[in-house]
Amino acid sequence: MTELPDNRKYVAKCALVTGAASGIGKHLAQHLVQNGAKVVCCDLNSNAGQAVVDQLNASAPAPVALFVRTNVTSWDDVSNAFAQANAFLTKLDFVFANAGIIGGKRCFPDEGSNGKPNTRMLDINFLGVLYTMQAAINHFRSHNSRGCIIATASIAGMYPLRPDPLYAASKHAVVGLVRSAAMRTEKEKIYIKAAF
Repeated sequence: MTELPDNRKYVAKCALVTGAASGIGKHLAQHLVQNGAKVVCCDLNSNAGQAVVDQLNASAPAPVALFVRTNVTSWDDVSNAFAQANAFLTKLDFVFANAGIIGGKRCFPDEGSNGKPNTRMLDINFLGVLYTMQAAINHFRSHNSRGCIIATASIAGMYPLRPDPLYAASKHAVVGLVRSAAMRTEKEKIYIKAAF
């Protein structure tokens, strides 16, 4: 059997990527399109996200990417992203739950200061993955199809991270969710993985 050339690995494959306007998500979307896939790019940053999609579509004879403004902490936004993906691509093969932040406000302020912890990082890094994962499972089940969900984890999900306890907590939660959920969906050929 002849292997496909490197730049055709994902021909006829479709993906959805959260956090696609920058960093890992942007590079992932570029890699997928360069290797033959079509991609729905989701991000809260409309200008940067649309710029990524415009760049991806500029190098193709027909549209290969769609931008959907998505706040991953909103179930309605995530559900809408999958509805738009369904209209643009019909069926997904891969879902990358990648949106995340680092370096938020300190969980435990210095001595002498008081205040409530800022849980925005937990909302984005964990709830965003949970919502994306559930929406992906719903999508694969509705199409009676196999698929793969990849959540962006971190080594901070395996070990303590003294400077940023909330980031570590969010990534520990992602790792625990992936490990546990993967055992439940594998029989449906819905595979859930973590990328470190």
